[in-house]
Amino acid sequence: MIKVYLDWNCITHCKDSFVELSELLEQYRNIFICPYSEAQLRDVLRRSDANPEAYNHDLDLLTQISNGNILLLKGGKIRLYKVSPRDYLLNEESNLNRRNKLSFQYHDFRHEIRSLLNPKDIERISKEHYPHKVMPLVENLIARDVQVADKINDFFERIDLLGKDDIEITIKQLYFKLDLIGYRSEEKKKSFANIDTDAQHIALAGLYEYLISDDKRMRDKANAIYSYMHCVTKVMTPRAFIKEMSHIVKMCYDPELIPKAMNTYGFPTLKEDGAHVKALEYPLWGIFKYCYNAAALDNTLPNNIAFFMPEKQFMFYDELEPIAKIVTLALPKAQRESYINSYKQAYMQNKPLDNVSFTIYEKKYRFNCVLMTFEGLPALRVSYESIQ
Repeated sequence: MIKVYLDWNCITHCKDSFVELSELLEQYRNIFICPYSEAQLRDVLRRSDANPEAYNHDLDLLTQISNGNILLLKGGKIRLYKVSPRDYLLNEESNLNRRNKLSFQYHDFRHEIRSLLNPKDIERISKEHYPHKVMPLVENLIARDVQVADKINDFFERIDLLGKDDIEITIKQLYFKLDLIGYRSEEKKKSFANIDTDAQHIALAGLYEYLISDDKRMRDKANAIYSYMHCVTKVMTPRAFIKEMSHIVKMCYDPELIPKAMNTYGFPTLKEDGAHVKALEYPLWGIFKYCYNAAALDNTLPNNIAFFMPEKQFMFYDELEPIAKIVTLALPKAQRESYINSYKQAYMQNKPLDNVSFTIYEKKYRFNCVLMTFEGLPALRVSYESIQ
């Protein structure tokens, strides 16, 4: 499924300014999934004492949008869980509150860093229009000044952002470098804990297909970081994403997607650690993100056969139902719900899943499909032929 990360501004306005966004996410729940994060819970907790009513409303809204799915980065490892925000807070509230109480004279430190740099260099970076050029400029500027580099490293050590091989730590470091040097810097009235949470939002959203934010500073920083880190995450405003959603849904179900994927995406690139294929721009039926052409695996096979796979690291429980529903189109209505339940249960218990064959007719094609299991994940074997 397509993972969408909503920054907190979007979530809090899903009942007013961006109500259409929440309605579309609900309508297309079989394609889009919006897991919540610890960063969003930190935002929620800031209102718990001052406004209990708003706090409960925020938790309800987060539960509705995420459907209880949470994505975590722990020690550099990706973790997926199905647990409501309220239940998650039963164990983690004290830890998250402690992080919300982070204190540092950040704005004074930012002023100190800038006082050591050439104002023309800062201005050049702040006015750079191309995101892919920003981060190299910042890194080069810091590297040229040993004193600045040492001070920033000391800062990272004080806030526990040093000495860890962790994608979240890396992206948060880049975020703070951008802010310290003067690229879309946060306002002075913003607390250090809030700035740290924004950095965490961008770090986590780098694991998603989309980051949706109404905050231009956040969007510009995210684009600069993602281009530097080669993240595929697309950064959009809520209004732009609302316009894009119907197109995304259409493309995911376009019959031409299967032959196009086989011929354009299905041939892997060989690297030292094995064969790699590029993720589909639009996952087949919103689920299958990778395509392996059978001819690439065995050159004696025709190139109209392929295997479609979901993303290995991001298999949420909620993705099982739309996978099972594909097969039920070929079953009598009375058997569909039973099949979906048994499929999900068997998968969660690591039981063998029987291969199921079915045929789909779309426009000028006949697709012969087999839903199977490969390396513990659902996989779809598809062959196609023209019927015109």
